[in-house]
This record gives sequence, C-alpha cells and structure tokens, in this order.
Amino acid sequence: VEGSFTCAGISLADASAHNSVFVAAVSYIYAVDWNTVIVELSWDRRRLQSGSFLVQYIVYYNELAEAMAALPPPGAHYPEQYRLAIHNYASDFGVSSVFNPLYVEAVADPWVNSNDDGCGNGLRDGDETDVDCGGSVCKPCDEDDDDDWVQWAWVEGDMSLWAVSFVLFAGLVLYCINRCREGTLVWSKETVGGGGVI
Repeated sequence: VEGSFTCAGISLADASAHNSVFVAAVSYIYAVDWNTVIVELSWDRRRLQSGSFLVQYIVYYNELAEAMAALPPPGAHYPEQYRLAIHNYASDFGVSSVFNPLYVEAVADPWVNSNDDGCGNGLRDGDETDVDCGGSVCKPCDEDDDDDWVQWAWVEGDMSLWAVSFVLFAGLVLYCINRCREGTLVWSKETVGGGGVI
C-alpha cells in the first residue's frame, strides 16, 4: 500500500533527522510492524514556497489480498489522524519539542501497488480513471497538471517576477527605439562615455 501526506511547521532537515517518528506513525495507522514500512521525505514541489514537505510511505504486505484488505476507503485517512499519531510517537521518542509546531496539511488517498496490477503499463485499463492512475488499485490521478512546470511555476508565483521583468524590459527597449528614431533620445557624454546624441 502506498500513500503520502503533506506536513508543515518544521523543517525538512528536522523531519528527516527523526524519520523513525513518521515510520512509527504510519505503522500505527495501518496496525503493522515498523519493519514493513518505508518512509521517504522530500520537498513538496507544489507547495515549495510555503515550506511544506511531502511524506511518502510504502506498507509492505505478503499477499495482494492482504494489501487490498488494508486499503481504506477514499477519504478515510485525514490530517488530524496523522498529526496525532506523529505527535504521540514524537513524545515517545523524546523529540516533542521538535515536532510541536508540525501540522499535517493534506492526506492523499492510499493505493495498492502490485507488480501485476496493470499500473505502469502505459494503458488505461481495468477500472483506471486515466492512464495508469485512479480506480481501486492504481495511485490517484493528479488533479493538478504538475508535470506542466510552466503552469505550476506560474500558479506558485515563481514566474510572475520573471514575466513582469520581461514586460518592463521589452517596454523600455521599445521606448528607446521610438525615441532614437525621433531623435529625441539624448545621452550626455558622461553617460555614454564620450558619445553624444544617439
């Protein structure tokens, strides 16, 4: 079973230093042994400016039927459930002071990933709602088109400063070209370095 949730309030470095807290929380939520859980933390690129980070996890089961039985219905996992589990284990591990400001922003619906499930074959098959995503077995489809980095950057505001700068620069160039044609753009010798009228 694979899933993810987004956290904020502490740095990725602090969270990574205490990865075992997240492993313990996920194992508690799924009622499995810690050694069956793998957790990976990374920056959440959709929320990079907010300082959020993404916690991705995998819970291993011996049989596909076990994994399917452990898969919760959509919407059954919620942020407060994960926050409480994380804070409880942070307390048990003696790192409450690090985790006190942490909160969980969002929880994605988990999915079952099996080698023979048809996910990853490049086809829309089974009960998938799009190519290799959605349905009861594959990971949920990403509603945001995050693969389109231009759209993502514009929405997140990363491109807005660039776009404004470009428009201002283009406007300045056009202004100078028009003034040069009219002969009204005059530079002093000090500005041009011995120049004069352009």
